[in-house]
Amino acid sequence: MLALCLLCYSSTTYGRRLKDSYHMLISSREASASQSSSFHGMNAKEKEIFALINNYRQQYGLPTLQASANLAYVAHTHAVDVVKNSPAVNGGNAHSWSNKGNWKPVIYTPDHRQAQLMWSKPSEISNYKYYGFEIAYGFGDYRDRGRTVDPVQSVNAWKNSPAHKDVIIQRGAFQNMPMKAMGVGIYKGFACVWFGQYLDTFPPPE
Repeated sequence: MLALCLLCYSSTTYGRRLKDSYHMLISSREASASQSSSFHGMNAKEKEIFALINNYRQQYGLPTLQASANLAYVAHTHAVDVVKNSPAVNGGNAHSWSNKGNWKPVIYTPDHRQAQLMWSKPSEISNYKYYGFEIAYGFGDYRDRGRTVDPVQSVNAWKNSPAHKDVIIQRGAFQNMPMKAMGVGIYKGFACVWFGQYLDTFPPPE
């Protein structure tokens, strides 16, 4: 069974709320930094997802994204939390965060009531100072010890899902929200990708 989940909903109303909330948190001034070619500790499969997403973006004339140590840390932390702690309870989906870590728990429901708690996870648990946006993929019983993520299958699934595709190639609610940074995290059969609008100029998490 393929499990796909997306942080953001692409309706006009929700897109407007997303952008308004985002700009309440950060200024409109872009952080200046040179693009890094480092993968910041991402393993081979995480690097492959990173490269596949950037290659796909280039097909649409979009710039490649910077590898972010902080967003990769958030992605890996969330993948581990989903697999180990099963936070998708009480109507929440796999974008939820459990109450078993050094973060505010999130029950992420279809009405996006706790969206800002989710978007702010990078600034809450890493040194990245801005909101982040997540797409996630789980293959079958992703908690099973023998499960693993297939990077090509993961990216193809996101490409074939309009809502996920919107995040990757900046359509819909993300049309005027150009992404600059990306981090990938995999644990067992679950993969998370976090995107950020600003380059990661901050020290990596310790």
